[in-house]
Amino acid sequence: PGHDHRWTDYGPAGTAATRALHVELLEAARATAVSDPDAELARRVLIDEMERAIDSHDAGDHLWNLNSIASPFQSMRSVFEVMSTANADDWEAVIARLGTIAEPLGGYQATLAEGLSTLPVARRQVDEVVQQARVMAGEGSSLVQLLDTFDEGGYSAALRERLVQAIDTAKAASGSFAEWLATEYRPGAVDADAEWPLVFPVDGE
Repeated sequence: PGHDHRWTDYGPAGTAATRALHVELLEAARATAVSDPDAELARRVLIDEMERAIDSHDAGDHLWNLNSIASPFQSMRSVFEVMSTANADDWEAVIARLGTIAEPLGGYQATLAEGLSTLPVARRQVDEVVQQARVMAGEGSSLVQLLDTFDEGGYSAALRERLVQAIDTAKAASGSFAEWLATEYRPGAVDADAEWPLVFPVDGE
């Protein structure tokens, strides 16, 4: 609660900070002594999860985390489908996220650019995400459906206008991301899955 207007930092600094947090949690879990069997199980699960997350980061999984189903772009796109819209404060959070989506997209873009030279993504996956981002930026964008939900609540015209502007901002950011993928990132992708290096994400995703 209280952070619904904020975004995950998908940039290099953000992923490094997340790794540092995982290390801190891992060290704390290892240093914690418990006697209750259930607490010990929870401690072991936490240790396993933190070790997995750290190994995943160190393997560079975040540097090529681009696919058509479950990568940061889909997380950013789908968050608006699950955000609460029960009152005006909820809509303020929605508007804030829409208006600032360029920030996490930019961070994600920087991370992908960092990994392109060593772990290129299959071109078909890039093409799928380009298409998804272009749809999000277009007239048929799922973001426009937010207006239908908003109109059911009887909120002010001023708040609606801000929502419209925020949707336009988010659509433009998605369009810019699609353009970067298509023109800057795609040329470095591999042509087919068969050419993909035999490297798999540590976390199995």
